[in-house]
Amino acid sequence: MPEIKEFEDVKELLKLNLRESEEPTFSDVELELLYKSNDYSVSKTCWRACILKAETDDMIKVGSIEIKSSGKDYWLKLADMFYNDYQNELLNKNGSQKYKNTMMRVDEI
Repeated sequence: MPEIKEFEDVKELLKLNLRESEEPTFSDVELELLYKSNDYSVSKTCWRACILKAETDDMIKVGSIEIKSSGKDYWLKLADMFYNDYQNELLNKNGSQKYKNTMMRVDEI
């Protein structure tokens, strides 16, 4: 993935990943705060934001009629996808810092 240097590019990517054009939830300022508070990682920010969207997308109320939304499952599945991306990002970043523990047999000492 190419480096994204400007927050405007990051913001557009976050909006795309979080389907903000179809279901707007976050303001630009909130997206920026989420991005900063999640270590400037797009995948981690999207993972956390999807969880937040799932928590708020529980009930649809039209007048006196309340309908349980099925969107919660969608956002949680999307969060899982971004969580896996974030885990891969961590592995790639910290891959050289992995410890390999081996034990010797007692009779080899």
